[in-house]
This record gives sequence, structure tokens and C-alpha cells, in this order.
Amino acid sequence: MAELIDTRCKNLKEFLGTVNRRVKEREVIPRERRTMNKVVLGVVLGGILGIFDGLTAWLTPEARAQIVGIVIGSTFKGIIAGVLIGWFARKVSSLLGGILFGTAAGMLLAFLVAYMGGGKYYFEIMLPGSIVGLIVGYATQRYGERPQTSAARP
Repeated sequence: MAELIDTRCKNLKEFLGTVNRRVKEREVIPRERRTMNKVVLGVVLGGILGIFDGLTAWLTPEARAQIVGIVIGSTFKGIIAGVLIGWFARKVSSLLGGILFGTAAGMLLAFLVAYMGGGKYYFEIMLPGSIVGLIVGYATQRYGERPQTSAARP
């Protein structure tokens, strides 16, 4: 067995093939194709983080009976924030601007929810909403794909 390996690759630096032929079947996706549109990234990330935003209501004992509705509402709020933040990220190419806009959008939407809920738990609602907006604002600016500009038609 050792002789077979020695004859096949005497000098490893010059060996161009691979012993395991299955490696060639797997396609490696280039980094350029792994990026996501800024609005889509905002919607997906906003929805996922909105679930966790809603789950923070479990820390308030009075809200535990309504946890399902809170999680659904927070998910929807995260999706709306993701659309707004993703749209802003397409128009403005500034990391700081995206973070500030995301924080403000998350805080505004959370304020509206707290105001409609009777205004009893402003801090408990607005803090996680602002954090969701901050994270989505950062992620859309940092990892979202810039829109492709099309060539002008003659």
C-alpha cells in the first residue's frame, strides 16, 4: 500500500490531482454569489430577531399569558423594520447612518406598540426594539449587496 502512494505522488508539491475524487463533484460557491439583497436581508434578519424581541416579554410576569400574540406582533414589527432599514440601506451607503436609522426605526416602531398597549411598559418594549433595529441596520449596511446599476440604453 505504501508503494502505491509513493509511486503516485513522489513529490507532493508537483502533485496536481486528489486521491479523493468526490471533492470535484462539490461546487464551491464564490463569495460574490453568497451575498443577499439589502432589503431581503433586512426582512429575514428583522423577522428572526423579532421573534427574540417578542420572547423578551417572558421576563415580564404580567405579559406571560399573552406571549404568543406578543411574539407574532414582534415578528411582524421586525419585518416592517427590516423593510424600512433595507430600503434606507439601498439609498444611503453609510454604516453609521444605517446604524442610526435602524436604531431610530426600531425605537419608533416599538414606541408605537407600547403606546397602543396602554403605555405601561415603554422601556421593556422599546429597548429590545431598538436593539433589533441597531443590529439590522448594521447587518444590512455591512453584509447586504449593493444594487446593480444597469447600463444606460441608447
